[in-house]
Amino acid sequence: MLNHLKDRKVHHSGEILNSLIRHFGLTDDDLAEVGKGGRPKFGNEVDWAKVELGQQGLAVKIANKQYQITERGLAKLGINHSQLSTTSLENIELANDLGNDFEKEAELNKALRANIEQLEAGLKVMDGGKERIVPSGKIDITAQDKNGKTVIIELKSGVADRDAVGQIASYLGDVANEAPGIRGILIAHGFSQRAIAAARMISSLELHRYGYRFSFEAMF
Repeated sequence: MLNHLKDRKVHHSGEILNSLIRHFGLTDDDLAEVGKGGRPKFGNEVDWAKVELGQQGLAVKIANKQYQITERGLAKLGINHSQLSTTSLENIELANDLGNDFEKEAELNKALRANIEQLEAGLKVMDGGKERIVPSGKIDITAQDKNGKTVIIELKSGVADRDAVGQIASYLGDVANEAPGIRGILIAHGFSQRAIAAARMISSLELHRYGYRFSFEAMF
């Protein structure tokens, strides 16, 4: 399954299933075989494989029935990663259902501000808890790294496309003269191939994918 995802694109579960059927040369009789629960046996095995890949951090569910390989998955295949970096803000506790992204960017903004050092060690919020207004719009979070460099952070609750890259590039241009070495971080639940391609051309920009860790507390 990882080999099917190695092009870094987002793939639909049906596309993944058909690719595996072709790979294993399965016949109609093979696909008709059902398991104990009455579900197609092969389809059930594929679903469990998706869960296993997610638990190992090798692939991520971008949206309903859509999956993308992670940097760890690429490393597993021996593929060198690009500028795309994967960072899981794993200690942020959410009320969302398993696998869903944040329903609102405001929720992501609030969660990240409370856990900013999970994004990068030594990172500090410097905007007083408010979005900063610049000529191109509103900067979600303005921070400072451990070396005193200004970091512009843009948040997208779902999958970011190339327009999001253009947006944060505009913000970087708005404040470029204020301090040397300014850089940007675009955070989203996933990135389109167009976003990744556009980001490769901006050396001061990093892409980070947020993730989840669910905690459970015994009540009695």
